[in-house]
Amino acid sequence: MVKYWISLILITTILSCNTSNKTSKIENNLPDEVITDSIQLIQKSDSLKKLGYNVFTYKEANKHYLMQEYFMVQLLSGDNDSIPKEVLSQLQQDHLAYLSKLYNLGHASLIGPMNNGKEWRGIVVYNTPSFKMADSLANQDPLVKSGALKVKTTGWWTEKGGRLR
Repeated sequence: MVKYWISLILITTILSCNTSNKTSKIENNLPDEVITDSIQLIQKSDSLKKLGYNVFTYKEANKHYLMQEYFMVQLLSGDNDSIPKEVLSQLQQDHLAYLSKLYNLGHASLIGPMNNGKEWRGIVVYNTPSFKMADSLANQDPLVKSGALKVKTTGWWTEKGGRLR
């Protein structure tokens, strides 16, 4: 179990340290950055809407914002606790590879484990046009398919291109 957390923390750290300004394939080559120019902001908003994303713009105190709906998936302890240790070890490797793939494709923006090891096992924030797509991707995770994890998906709004501090 300790190897699980170390592996997940390591992959999350590596992925989150990527500071290159990559372009997300799912956003039709639109850079994921905060835009303050109102004309560019409206153009990006229109482009994202054409791709099916839920977005809106607003202005507050002379600053323009582009808000996008992301989808937060809670990875929860599953009902299948009878998976043999060696099978679970392989599923864990497949799980980390799957999440890494989703991140590299631009479908996942934040990925990480919880530190309590109880019911909540981790969180993935999906950058997809719809709840249905995010939930479908989450349910294709090897640990979810095995029953070791289950998911709870909900919408979450934040500024497009915003960063954690």
